[in-house]
Amino acid sequence: MMRRVERLFWTLVHLRPVQLWGRIAFLVKRRFVRVPGIAGIAFEARIMRDALETPGDGAIPFTFLSETREYQADAVDWEPLRSTGAGNGVPVKLWRYHLHYFDWLHRGPVAGDPALARYLILDWMARCADDLTEPWEPYPVSRRLKSWVRWLRREAGADAGGAFLELARRSIVAQVRRLELDLEVHLQANHLLENRLALVIALVWLAETAESDGARFSRSLAGHAGALAREIEAQILPDGGHEERSPMYHREMMEGIAEAASAVQRFVAGPARLAAGDACVELLGVCEAVLPKMRIWLDTLSHPDGRIAQFHDAALCTGVGKNKTISSSDSDCWLPDSGYFVSRRRNGAFIALCAHAPSPPHQPGHAHGDLGSFELSLRGCRVIVDTGTGSYQDPLVRRLCRSTGAHNVPMIEGSEQSDMWGDFRVGRRAVVQGRRQVTAGFELGWRDMNGNAFLRRVTWEQDALTIVDRLVVRRMPGRFVSLLHLAPGMRPERGQPIRICRDGRPFCRMTTEALVTIEPSVYYPDFGSGHPTFALRLDAGDFDEISCTIAPEP
Repeated sequence: MMRRVERLFWTLVHLRPVQLWGRIAFLVKRRFVRVPGIAGIAFEARIMRDALETPGDGAIPFTFLSETREYQADAVDWEPLRSTGAGNGVPVKLWRYHLHYFDWLHRGPVAGDPALARYLILDWMARCADDLTEPWEPYPVSRRLKSWVRWLRREAGADAGGAFLELARRSIVAQVRRLELDLEVHLQANHLLENRLALVIALVWLAETAESDGARFSRSLAGHAGALAREIEAQILPDGGHEERSPMYHREMMEGIAEAASAVQRFVAGPARLAAGDACVELLGVCEAVLPKMRIWLDTLSHPDGRIAQFHDAALCTGVGKNKTISSSDSDCWLPDSGYFVSRRRNGAFIALCAHAPSPPHQPGHAHGDLGSFELSLRGCRVIVDTGTGSYQDPLVRRLCRSTGAHNVPMIEGSEQSDMWGDFRVGRRAVVQGRRQVTAGFELGWRDMNGNAFLRRVTWEQDALTIVDRLVVRRMPGRFVSLLHLAPGMRPERGQPIRICRDGRPFCRMTTEALVTIEPSVYYPDFGSGHPTFALRLDAGDFDEISCTIAPEP
């Protein structure tokens, strides 16, 4: 009991007051406050849908989180929890969320078939008529509003039809009202920013397409545009990073801000500015100020293969565009606000080092025990990788991916950097004690939640990377070890030095005086898809220092 009380205290002590009363208000509104008119929308959507010919001859595949499920167009299981109960093959919550995002309107078989897309939108409106159920939770509502508006801008003028367009407008108005009630102020961070982005994007479209009530939407837009501008300024750090420091969520927020900026720019240049004009101009200025810095930040945290470093909760997201980032010269970059050190070499070598505690303090739900961890590429190929993020719902996978041992860090075996509990909770936390750039490298000191203190120094010498780890203060028993997780396809061979092969050929080598154990590991490039690989466990023995050098094969 005392352990639980202590854990709860260290979790709550960092929260903002708005998160406490906001959670109470959120739960009350989600239980007792309804949005009127949804039943009528569902009734009309059912009539309109049934008047259409059911499109498509085969099942529609929906693939999220490395899992594919197929449904006939008239039998999509929008609410499996209500229809079949928990378990019994019901997909995990994040999979269900993805179904309700409607991002698939813009890719895959649905993207090329407007009639099928229109049918599925009507089917959703007809069958998801209870705004207190999961399809109407604020995060999927936010993502769905953006997807619907994007699709309507592209298709409504072509063949969507006047009656369908008007019904879709009424549904969007209802979803906007639900989202205004359910703003996730209790969660903050990317959820709240996503809510505010969706409201602005949806209200811009409603104000632009309104025939008689444009002034009402414009007034509402003015308030939400101002709130979004303040939220962007609060969440985007001076060096361009998003406050959660996850490259994946940073990319999502950057894309959302860019979409909002595009919508607002179109709005302020058009005839429907009305009362929202000044607020939208101010918001546009904020977006234009942060977007260039956000793009540079994302490029900085990308490997030479063009994909992100997987710090904290992050997936590579197969299908997401990538941009080659091999440097033409040697360069070091320290992002002091985000707490990342990145170094590139002209030969395709790259290292990114995490030098910040769980962030932000009031919402570290996407943080891992990875303070001091790094990722490494040599010759443009990933060599040392983070374990990744395999699941938000599977407790075993979630616990593994957030644990200290899943990252490339020095540690006392049996201890954790920070108290990662639940799916998105953090109790006692690691603390940064010092960080500075040194000649051709970086030095970082930190203390874990148990009081053990570590110092890590990474430096380049020509093409070789040297990592020196020191145990500065020991507060508990256990072996002092340093962990290195290898990318899939990298196979270590015992010897001195240890050779790491790729495609059966020596690719790089590691030299160390520590006792090295080769252990099985797992790598999650995306949610749900684990790939077997190897980890190197470097044991200091009776010493308090572990040093190793990694260099490409000549």
